[in-house]
Amino acid sequence: MNIRMQEVPIMTFLTVGLILEYHAITLGKYTGITLTILYLYITKLLWIGRWPFMWITLGTLILEIIGLHSGFPFGKYQYGQTVAEPAIFNVPIFIPLAWFILINATKQITAKWYYAVLTIIGIDIILENFATTTGLWTWQNHTGPLTAPIQNYITWGITTAIGYFIIPKNNTHKQTSQKIITMLLAYMLIVIGIHKLK
Repeated sequence: MNIRMQEVPIMTFLTVGLILEYHAITLGKYTGITLTILYLYITKLLWIGRWPFMWITLGTLILEIIGLHSGFPFGKYQYGQTVAEPAIFNVPIFIPLAWFILINATKQITAKWYYAVLTIIGIDIILENFATTTGLWTWQNHTGPLTAPIQNYITWGITTAIGYFIIPKNNTHKQTSQKIITMLLAYMLIVIGIHKLK
């Protein structure tokens, strides 16, 4: 059976990575960033080239630093103690890497930039619920029907639209990207459901 290397570890690494991240305080630091980097290497997502990778990770890191300390453009939020990671100006290093993985995945599974924007906003609606449920981060002074302020979702959409035109398209990674999104959504929904039942 001919199985491509990048397809084998998807569920394993995402599952283990998210579990370790969720239990980072008891299992130690560096779990999220270590699993993310290892995942990126094994699945060969860096085929897109170092410049797109660097632009997106650096750009989202700067965006997160500004947002964390000013409340703009996402809204006022702070990371929780469950994120036991090395950080740059209080932004965990794995955050911009996660941005890259999500933007790249939505790029590969969508045909147009606006489909990617709608997809990432849908993912973020679930992600924000997951994050606040597990204590990864919390929103301050926010009231409304959604977990996060509306400007947060708008910022996610704009950032993804920009990233869409930076990352090259590669149809051979479409199936892998679909599995990434499916696995991530399934895990978050399961965790949210477990917490709601407690």
